[in-house]
Amino acid sequence: MNIKERFLSAIDSFVEERMRRAEPEKAALLQFILERTRRHIENILAQHIDDDFSINKMDELCQALDAAPATFDIAVLENIGVPELHHEIIAYRNKVKWDIFVSELQTVLPDDASPFSPSRIQMLNRPLFNAIRDALRREAQTNDFDWELLCEKLPEDLASRFEAKKLPPETKRAAAEEETKTVIETMDLTSAVASLRGDPKKLAYFLRLSGLGLSDQQIDRIVYVSFVGLREAMTETKLERLLKEYVEELGETEIANKIPQKTGADRITLTVKIPEGATRLLVRGPWKRDIKVNGKREITFDVVLNPGELNRISLLAYNDDAKTRSAPNEIEVSQTGDPVDIDTLIQFLSELKDETLDAISKDSARRMLFHKCLEESALRHFAGDFKQGLAYLKSLKEKQRHPFVQRVIREIDARFRKIHDMKFPFLREDEDLMFFQKYCVALIDEKRKAGDKSVILANEPGLGKTVTAQVATVDDEVLAVTPNSAASIWIEQQAMFFKRPFLTNLAGYSYADRMRILEDCKSRGVLTNIEFVRYDAEQSGPGHTRKFELLNRRRDRKKKRVTVVDEAHFLKNDSQQTEGISQLEDDFMLLLTASPYRNPASLCRVMAKLMPRDKRFKSVKAFKRAFPDNDPAALKALHLLVQPHVVRFLKSEVMPTYDRTRPVAHQPLSLPAKDHISPSEIGLFTLTEAQSQAIFEMFQDWDAWTRKYEHYMPRGDLAIEDGIRNPENQLTKQHAFRQIVNNPAYIGSADESPKHKAVMDIVDKELDGGSKVLIFCRYHEQVKAYARFLEERGIEYCMYTGEITKQGYKKDEAGRDMIFAVDEFGNYQLSNGCPVPIQSRKNRAQQGKRMLAIDYERLMFQNNAGKKVMLATYSAGSQSVTFTAATAMIFDDLPKDYTEQYQAEDRNHRIDEKRRKPEVRYYSLISKYPSSFLAGMAKHMTQKRRPNGAEAKVSAFEQWFEQGTLDEVHFANLAAQRTSFELLNNGIAADPDLVEIERQFVM
Repeated sequence: MNIKERFLSAIDSFVEERMRRAEPEKAALLQFILERTRRHIENILAQHIDDDFSINKMDELCQALDAAPATFDIAVLENIGVPELHHEIIAYRNKVKWDIFVSELQTVLPDDASPFSPSRIQMLNRPLFNAIRDALRREAQTNDFDWELLCEKLPEDLASRFEAKKLPPETKRAAAEEETKTVIETMDLTSAVASLRGDPKKLAYFLRLSGLGLSDQQIDRIVYVSFVGLREAMTETKLERLLKEYVEELGETEIANKIPQKTGADRITLTVKIPEGATRLLVRGPWKRDIKVNGKREITFDVVLNPGELNRISLLAYNDDAKTRSAPNEIEVSQTGDPVDIDTLIQFLSELKDETLDAISKDSARRMLFHKCLEESALRHFAGDFKQGLAYLKSLKEKQRHPFVQRVIREIDARFRKIHDMKFPFLREDEDLMFFQKYCVALIDEKRKAGDKSVILANEPGLGKTVTAQVATVDDEVLAVTPNSAASIWIEQQAMFFKRPFLTNLAGYSYADRMRILEDCKSRGVLTNIEFVRYDAEQSGPGHTRKFELLNRRRDRKKKRVTVVDEAHFLKNDSQQTEGISQLEDDFMLLLTASPYRNPASLCRVMAKLMPRDKRFKSVKAFKRAFPDNDPAALKALHLLVQPHVVRFLKSEVMPTYDRTRPVAHQPLSLPAKDHISPSEIGLFTLTEAQSQAIFEMFQDWDAWTRKYEHYMPRGDLAIEDGIRNPENQLTKQHAFRQIVNNPAYIGSADESPKHKAVMDIVDKELDGGSKVLIFCRYHEQVKAYARFLEERGIEYCMYTGEITKQGYKKDEAGRDMIFAVDEFGNYQLSNGCPVPIQSRKNRAQQGKRMLAIDYERLMFQNNAGKKVMLATYSAGSQSVTFTAATAMIFDDLPKDYTEQYQAEDRNHRIDEKRRKPEVRYYSLISKYPSSFLAGMAKHMTQKRRPNGAEAKVSAFEQWFEQGTLDEVHFANLAAQRTSFELLNNGIAADPDLVEIERQFVM
């Protein structure tokens, strides 16, 4: 069939299909119009297609078709009631054109599924390449070969092979996002996305249960795009950049349809008139979009609204090539609904199609997933009064008419009653577990009975993993391995919850004392720190061997042997700690970590225990080959393997957040809301000219900079520990760079530190409001600097750093270990918020016990009203410790990665019935260069080596300062990491085409 025949056959198909949809009274007239349209197209084809017609003449034909009217005047079509026919014919004609291009492309490409690129098309068939290029240019109204648009035109099998090598990653990501949002709209998923996008796991559950035939990639993409659309940008947004950098030369974007000020709907539809010259429309608000308009003068799309909020939406048309834009058009829509609950989720499923719930009930995998989804979603209703939770389940069942749903709810009701009735006679009469903690204990027990040799308890920080683990292993012989900072927490939790202590604590003692305690130990539990279980094969001797003999010794043959590893994300396949853990003999291992996929390689040892015959876990090399760190698909596969052995809940899943409309006192088991204060509001500070100049000098010549400034920089053991200097006492470049930003004194300047001033402004603001403040620093010198400022202001503070940890036990003025009073359960007694020292030397050991200096600082901050500020380093204070006395947290130095930020943020974001508060606030310190300095750098020319080795003259601004400060770059990277972290830990693979590329800071 030649091209002319293809066109006419396709038009015949269109006419036939359109007539099937015609209303009877309009059929005759519509038949007449369509026949005239077919003859019109046939005449154009006859004029341009002859015997020697080839693909390179397609451009002439396309131009003729595009130039000719599609059919009768639109007014005529409106008069007979078919105004849409004009657009339908144009769209269908365009589809036929691209079907021909695609079929021609398929004939020239090899059929071995190998990738191809535009250059490959050009090499195989230049006339076809030219024809496609010209069609794309005309359709996109641009002089460029629009790779993105071509990919949209290709069928799925060709699109998967298409390598748009000239397509920038950002453009690729925008295209993938738009494609996914189109899927959301065309499959009518906007309601579910609007309600569930704040909960990635539940949205993924819904999509997998829906029976819509979505692939894993489509599900992951929908969840990823929905979650990203919800996230607030923490740095300069694209809208802000366009407003600042593009010239306002385009006409206004006009909204052609009526928009309600208030609505209970989950979305609104916008029809927007696009100004002449615009190539894209940027939409910012609750549903972020960047739409390629492809020459259209009017486009229609949906905006998903955040439920129960005032939604602000900004529209901006722009042209990247011309660097022009329109003025922003802003609208506000108040959404009056409530966030989704389980019954709404069930409603989504039942509304898809009548048989959806029937299909779920008959499919074992989907049935189990549905049960899991409802069960986990119900947990938060049992956070307080158990009877209220049962009442909720009863009301939920009464609202459902489908017998399958009713049966599942009855099963959940029975299961929850059984878990609630679990007895823990070993707990103190005045203490009990929260319901979800009992639920986790039950899950761990079920997995053990099913034969699991290892389970990962991965609940978010603040959900009581320590006490949950202690109760889950109460009938076992336990070896608990914890970081130094967590050892005292384990002992405190034991004293707080249990009638009798069962853990013999080795942490804090010398090596010799630990060995002696182990020799004499008869208790069912031993607690030690990570360092003590290190194993070095090269240094193994009798003492080394004896240590593991004692750690592995069975003290009660009737009990199962369990190893509990706290903060298990420290495990690495090549570390001495990990090798030491592998030397431990046990029947079961319980790993505690809030971020199980922080270091995927740490799972190798665990999976080897779970799947001893799987060759992928036999060696580190085999594991890394099977699950490369940089392969999202491989990490997703690993997640699917691990997931059945993981117990993980987010705080938002099991606890409500404070309702600001109700008194805090009436909400005993509610979480404070997290409020991330934008640096543009407070926290953004401008470097001095001296700091900026020193950074410029560092970029130009590191060796010369070192000779000039090295003697101003911190030195000594702490500087080596902080990474400012290497073991040979030489400065490390990036950490030296950070010292310049921290304090002009490190370059010999007498200027006041803008960063120190900004931090103290926040401290003063928070203290004036009656709040306590936690400041996280990366460097000990920063901690000392803030200590001096606080002393000058007469503000009392505490310190939680590695330097304090090294002090060991709290000592008196004579250097002797102090003894502090304890109650009958071993808890330290307090007076006016201070631990009570025992003054008498007589029988001190029987009346109390020693206390680590680091624990003394923590207890003072938590309980003493006079201690207003806690100064902490990330290394000491970002995990395994509670600082709920702090309402505000300041990130003086940004965390090294999002996992560290995630851990740090949860030090004060947790339930504390003694210190209830509706919110906790987070501040980040971000540096920027002074505008006068940047203006000078734009004029200062320097040499830049290109990737091909050639040198060119560029401005210093272009070479080093256009990227922004290190803080600005890292701040944006943390936001990108957060998305990937949150989704990966909820089982959502990050598609490479969607992941925000982290920027490398050029030094």
